[in-house]
Amino acid sequence: MSWARLLKRVFKIDVTKCQYCKGDVKVVAAILEKSAIEKILNHLGIPTELPPITPARAPPQMEIEAFYQIPSQDFNDF
Repeated sequence: MSWARLLKRVFKIDVTKCQYCKGDVKVVAAILEKSAIEKILNHLGIPTELPPITPARAPPQMEIEAFYQIPSQDFNDF
């Protein structure tokens, strides 16, 4: 399945049709050279390196005192 058909199927985006006139769109150029891509991204101020992949974190856990709403005690009152 082509990338265009996948985009249409998953995101309901038809990249083969112009969003303004609904005419057919075709690829006129594809930049594949890494140095050219880096020059373009640098010119646009877009990072050329991927962000580091970090492991997913566990969901935040409630503190037991917050769950049971245990009031704090001041032991100086006794």
